Amino acid sequence: MNENINKDIGLKIFNARKNLKMTRSELGKKVGLHESTVKRYEDGQIKSLDIEKMKEFAQALNLDTTELLGWNDKSNSKEKNKNNSHTILLNDFDSLNDLGKREALKRVKELTFVPKYQNNAVDTIAAHNDYIDNTDELSKINEDIEDMKNW
Repeated sequence: MNENINKDIGLKIFNARKNLKMTRSELGKKVGLHESTVKRYEDGQIKSLDIEKMKEFAQALNLDTTELLGWNDKSNSKEKNKNNSHTILLNDFDSLNDLGKREALKRVKELTFVPKYQNNAVDTIAAHNDYIDNTDELSKINEDIEDMKNW
């Protein structure tokens, strides 16, 4: 099997296990493997994936075996791109030495504090008020500003 396929399957195992809030040890008990071997599966380090073991993983993780193996991909294109991005990121990260990994983690953490890179980022908008000369308009603007503080 292709190494990238093994990594893709390993990432699916990892994500499914995390979604179920299951430890490697717990998953290992369900599939008859030591937790260190489960980690090797998740990392894509197992070179030859046994179909029967894949069925056991799928059952333990409440997945369809064909979905786990990528034979019947039920995810939409956005999810596919997300998983592909994760795979690329993990592959690149794994190619770094310990110093590089520490630096990469530091930089990713820094990016989480920059609003334009956040998932929940709000774009700045500009407004023009044609009614600013009206006597009660300034009080309405102040009310709006107070309301925005509660967003």
